[in-house]
This record gives sequence, structure tokens and C-alpha cells, in this order.
Amino acid sequence: MIGRVPMKTLGIMGGMGAEATIRFCQNIIDIRRPHVKGDSDHLPFILNQNTQIPNCSNAMLGIGPSPSSALVSDAKKLESMGVAFLCIPCHTAHNFIEDVSKAVSIPVIDMVDLALLHVVETMGPSVSVGILASAGTVTSGLYQRRAARIAADLRIVCPTSDSQSEVSDATHGERGVKAGYTDERVRGILTKAAENLTLRGAQVVIAACTEVSIGMPTVPRLLPSSPLAPEAAVPVTKSSQPGSPSNGVHPSVTVLVLDPMRLMAEEALRRCGAHAAAQT
Repeated sequence: MIGRVPMKTLGIMGGMGAEATIRFCQNIIDIRRPHVKGDSDHLPFILNQNTQIPNCSNAMLGIGPSPSSALVSDAKKLESMGVAFLCIPCHTAHNFIEDVSKAVSIPVIDMVDLALLHVVETMGPSVSVGILASAGTVTSGLYQRRAARIAADLRIVCPTSDSQSEVSDATHGERGVKAGYTDERVRGILTKAAENLTLRGAQVVIAACTEVSIGMPTVPRLLPSSPLAPEAAVPVTKSSQPGSPSNGVHPSVTVLVLDPMRLMAEEALRRCGAHAAAQT
């Protein structure tokens, strides 16, 4: 019976950002929900919501301290509590994932690799992938390095300088997602940025910042074959009035925005023994 097989406990290194972490936890619950009859059927996890970790993006931009020691400390804390796997629902923090992995004896689920591998598996190895990310993630070249390791012809398309400034404002600004804003202005900025990446050749856009996953429509998977997301083949953003752009969106352009946070939730469920939810 689903849910009666003992499940392993997941450790979640949260707080980067706080709301995105809760969204990740909600993804885990939502994916599992159709297959449970009570609380004991849900995945056990321990959340360490450390909102005091130094800003990862600032660290990569050279204007703030490194979060590495804080991340390692949180990882060790969760390991000591008996978790079997670790997740970090923050893309920029994945610049420090090797430090974390070396400090613990349990696996750390890699959200960046999951996203890129999913693109390759569903679209092939010669794909142009746009990223909507923090300035720190873009500057660090995180996705470019990972793409080169996964497939030689996997091309990463980054926003222009002006577009990146707008994305950063929508995610990290005073009226951005981290400050609690997910209004039409934020959605419009992020949608326009995704459209611009598509016009510049991106065949799919990755929400490479967990605040982007909150601030605009995304799809969990790229193909309709997934029982979790039969709607995933439908473009998530497009102009509703042909010939009349809305929020800067080109009237003839459709955009797919992939949500790695959802992919990581699926992978966490699979590894912890709740994978039946993704197979039924």
C-alpha cells in the first residue's frame, strides 16, 4: 500500500529565500497529496529555515561575505538529526554545493543538474536554454559550467544587461518577490524577460531563481507524458490579444518556463521512497 513503506527523511536547507522555501515544501505536499490517506503517508522532512545566511548573490558579485561556512553548518546540523538527503531550494547557493557535499556523508540533491538533465532528456543535447536568475547566478557562470559538463552543445542564453537589471529588481528589489510582491508589475517584468530570451533563441527558459518560480507562471515538466503535469506542453505565457502586446509581451511569441524547484521536489520524493506518487 502506498505510504506504508517506511520513507526516509529529507533535510531542507531553507531561508534563501524564506517564501521560496515554503513553496518548495508545498510542492512536496502537493505532489504527494493525491496518493495519501492521512498524515503518515506524507514525506517526513526537517526544515532548517535559516534566514540569516549571508546573501548568496551578493557573495558571487563580490559585495558580501561567503555563505559557505553557514551552509556547511546547516548541512551538518541536519545530518546529525538523521536526514537521508539534503535539498537547497536556492539556485545561487548551488555555487557552494561542493563545499556542502564534502562536509557531509549524505547526498545533496542538485537542482541545477536536475533541470539541465531534464532539458537534455526531453529536448535533446543541442538546445538553447534561457535562464532567469539572480545577478549572482548569472555572473558566476553556474549554469554555463554545468551545461558544458552535461552536454557540449547545450547553450545557455542569459538576459541582456538591461533585462537582468529588471529581473533583479522584480526578484530582489524593494517591490520584488523577496519583499513579498507578486503583483502584475512583477509578473510583467519576468514575462517580458522570458519572452526576450525566447526571441534571442532560447527554446525553453529555466526559472533559475526560486523567486522567479513564485513570481511568474511555470511548468513542472516539459512533456505531457508526466502524470503529474499533463498540461506541461502548453506554453505558459503568451499574448492574449494578437497584435496588442500586454505587459511588453510580443503578440506572436510563446514561452515555456521550466520550474526546477518542482523537479527537485519530485526527485526528493523518489529518493526518500515516496516515488510511487510520481508513477501512479
